[in-house]
Amino acid sequence: MTLDHLGSIGEFVAAIATLITLIYLAFQLRQNTRALRATAFQSVVSEMGKNVEPLLNNADLVELFIKCNSSPEILTAAERVRVNALYLATFRRLESVYVQYTLGTMELENKLGFEESIIPLLHGPYAEKWWGEAKKSFYAPYVRYIEEQIAGGQVSTRSPSMQL
Repeated sequence: MTLDHLGSIGEFVAAIATLITLIYLAFQLRQNTRALRATAFQSVVSEMGKNVEPLLNNADLVELFIKCNSSPEILTAAERVRVNALYLATFRRLESVYVQYTLGTMELENKLGFEESIIPLLHGPYAEKWWGEAKKSFYAPYVRYIEEQIAGGQVSTRSPSMQL
């Protein structure tokens, strides 16, 4: 066996080792992507749960939410601040869902599920007024997206979880 043959065998072994390494790295990358998506999803689920907790733990806030949707003109200044804070927190969390989706860390089906429970909250005179004023403080592509949902009739019905 000549030195050329040994060199060829060495190149072949190196090529096989490189191929095995690339396959292993692709597998690891896929596993990492799955883990990242699962973590992002769990984080969003946890954050979205925080939208409901105040309503579950505070009957006065439930009454206030009902009042803002049925008779917004009788809200006191303090009540408006509370409702505005609830809407702001809720739509900030939905903004996070939108960003996670655009970054590729959330699947479309998951994004749509979260939206289904939040976007309909914009139905009603108080919520529409709030959005008209608050939207300038959100991420511009997200605002455009929500505006498209509004124009497409996505807020015309209530989510079953928030029906009055």
